[in-house]
Amino acid sequence: MIAFAPETVEKVLCHLLRFGSSRADAEDLAQEALLVAWRERARFDPARSLDGWLYGIARNVYRNHARRERRSPIAPAPIDDRDAATGADLGDVLTLRRALHALPEPQQDIVILHGLEGHTLKETASLLSIPFDTAKDRLRRARGTLEAACGVDLETMAAAERPATTRTAKAAVAAVLAGVLAGIGRPVAAGAAVLATKTAIVAVACALVTGVVIGAAGQRALATRDVPATPAAIASVAPPPPPPSAPVLPPAQPPVATSPSPPIPPPSSSPATDLAAEAALIEAARVALRNGHPRDAIESLRTHARRFAAGQLGEERELLWIEAAIAVDDRVDAQHRIARFRASYPASVHGARLDALAAKL
Repeated sequence: MIAFAPETVEKVLCHLLRFGSSRADAEDLAQEALLVAWRERARFDPARSLDGWLYGIARNVYRNHARRERRSPIAPAPIDDRDAATGADLGDVLTLRRALHALPEPQQDIVILHGLEGHTLKETASLLSIPFDTAKDRLRRARGTLEAACGVDLETMAAAERPATTRTAKAAVAAVLAGVLAGIGRPVAAGAAVLATKTAIVAVACALVTGVVIGAAGQRALATRDVPATPAAIASVAPPPPPPSAPVLPPAQPPVATSPSPPIPPPSSSPATDLAAEAALIEAARVALRNGHPRDAIESLRTHARRFAAGQLGEERELLWIEAAIAVDDRVDAQHRIARFRASYPASVHGARLDALAAKL
């Protein structure tokens, strides 16, 4: 079984951030990596480490992205001030990442897996499929280079870097899971009869709590999904099955005037088919915003709000709606939604993201 639990998604995000991705790129690349893993799940050897398998996929997806962007795969991405709690912490993280991205990639892998993510050196060698003595030698050379460049030992630098990267990754987990669910769940929305079996519904219901759980029953129920894979992201790719029919989204509704509304209801459980439809609408809004079409995003979000007022992805919906309102210069609506969000989600992990949006007004 392959489980895409939130903790697994968080690990993939941490990998990508440490490779050099910006937070926005890390969200997109994490979705791509997890969808590649889903597509190739039949090729996964249970005797291997899932962490090592996903690390390799994430690394190759990042390399491919770097090539597409025509920049070096080890070019460091900017780190915004949400990645650290204090100015001192941010300075330590920036110093470490600059020195890390100056290392050869094989040494980077050792530092990331052993020095930053806490695997033993023996585990790290196994994850990378290299001899233990090779891993030991690479760590020795990497440590010497890093400590000479930063003027402090690796353990001290790692102590500042770990919580900063983890905070950034945690804040992106919900959005990535929504995208992955949309990617593998669209045939569920189009053919709900396939998911009508008791076993499949139980499997997807578990995903509401722990993430996307991929087991034997789930594989049979969703085996018709054709998720595009990056050609070089894996060693070999099986011929794809015939593409499924295009998903049918609900028709757009005419705009309605903004008016005060009660606090956003807290999320509640929903049927499996509702979750797939929710994820598809949220992902459609994200893509529309990314492509510079905020009014299209608002239509998708309005449909989501009407159909899933207390759905699982309400928090992400409201954040996207605030972003879209700012993009169309509807400052009154954006301010109103920010106030509602703070009242409805006082402990949200997206506080920094909300503050950044509020600063644009």
